[in-house]
Amino acid sequence: MKNKIPFIICLILFLSCNDDYIITKNKIGNYVLNEKLKDKFNKSVFDIKLNNDDLIKSIIVTNPNYKTVDGFGVGTNLNILKKSLKENEYIEKDLIISKGNHKIGNLGTTIIHNEITFVDKDNDDLVDYVWIQKL
Repeated sequence: MKNKIPFIICLILFLSCNDDYIITKNKIGNYVLNEKLKDKFNKSVFDIKLNNDDLIKSIIVTNPNYKTVDGFGVGTNLNILKKSLKENEYIEKDLIISKGNHKIGNLGTTIIHNEITFVDKDNDDLVDYVWIQKL
């Protein structure tokens, strides 16, 4: 049994490092900003926008399996996200719709950390989607 423990630990570490489900400021899963879209994508999981050169300019994911290396993603509680970061490591904003100087709607709250936007669209303090974009 003692000989199996290191093997089991290595197997767990290997399985938990699946790059296909990682969110970074440049990619979500296999989709990379500023690259050509190589594969079709599941529109119930992703919303991917292309620029005029057919390069990926924006990726939104709604599936909770995709996480940052810190474990943040869809379903993360915004209060826990903020508590785990220093105050100067994130920006909190409301997504406001306006026409001229008149506010006409609110699309929710965002936390931006390391150029990754975590969006709570229904103000229940849970991330509904994660968005990265080429600035």
